[in-house]
Amino acid sequence: MISAIVVRRAAFLAGAGPCCCCRLWVFFVLRILPADPLGMLLPASATPADAAALRQQLGFDKPIPASNS
Repeated sequence: MISAIVVRRAAFLAGAGPCCCCRLWVFFVLRILPADPLGMLLPASATPADAAALRQQLGFDKPIPASNS
């Protein structure tokens, strides 16, 4: 009975581990790259005021710990 629990727990961790690693990798790559994600969200006709409003709405104007709380 204990071995079945251990096997199930190990199988869960084997699947959850890579998933968590991929999520963290994508999060940090998107935060570290110098690209601006607003360039993909806003149309070409957007004004700088539109970009500033969207940046504030999405929380991109805050540091990482503050934007994820």
